[in-house]
Amino acid sequence: MIREKLEQDHPLSQHLDYVLEDADRCKNIVKNLLAYSRQSSPTKEAFPLNELVTESLRLLHDQRLFQHVEIIKELINFEVLIRADKTQICQVVINLILNAVDAMEEQGTLRLKTFITQDKKMAGFSVIDTGSGISGEDVSKIFDPFFTTKEPGKGTGLGLSMAYGVLEENQGRIYVEETGSSGTTITLELPVVTLSNEILFDSIG
Repeated sequence: MIREKLEQDHPLSQHLDYVLEDADRCKNIVKNLLAYSRQSSPTKEAFPLNELVTESLRLLHDQRLFQHVEIIKELINFEVLIRADKTQICQVVINLILNAVDAMEEQGTLRLKTFITQDKKMAGFSVIDTGSGISGEDVSKIFDPFFTTKEPGKGTGLGLSMAYGVLEENQGRIYVEETGSSGTTITLELPVVTLSNEILFDSIG
């Protein structure tokens, strides 16, 4: 309310903007800390793997940061059901997508890929960006609580550690599959419930 009453060129205007930005950062840090401390037990259900991509993109479709990002979807063309807490996993996917776009500085190519493992016991989702990659020193730390490669004030370091915990709770896993100067691939895998008849037939044959 105070900010609205001040003229744009008022001497205190810029200082008040800084205060509001800091307050907003503090609010987000507290919010993430509370979420981290009370991660609830997952409510698991069976749902199609590809919905992780379609629903996450639907929730993100108004984001301005995608204006200069080309999104390529490489989705398996048969139905694979996975069992997990859909809300939790979708939130993880959204965070991975936002992190990837941030790593590319909001411009580049983002590939979203779904797959099943060779033994057909796990199904996966990969986020592949064209950013500058993660240093070898940082790769081993990115799932640690409070570790972040972002500038001060831009990240709490809880997003990926929460993702790691969520995947463990859902009998899955998340890992850095590949990283380098041409980009990074982060992959998550979850247990398969059922595959389409065609794939089951192929696996028997």
